[in-house]
Amino acid sequence: MDRAKKLTHPSKKISRIGSKIGMTVGTLLIITGTIGILLGRKWGIGSCLAGVTSVFSNIINLKRMN
Repeated sequence: MDRAKKLTHPSKKISRIGSKIGMTVGTLLIITGTIGILLGRKWGIGSCLAGVTSVFSNIINLKRMN
């Protein structure tokens, strides 16, 4: 039971690292999506939306931890 709790509720340090990685990935998705939109690709909008969602989600998680 302790292992399950540890895996579902990581420490603040681990959670903070994960959120920063998530924000980096989200930013890359936004950049990639913007390039896709400028090139007229259909996947550009989806990539941008996924990136924005990822960045906002991780910002909320970081604020929640403080």
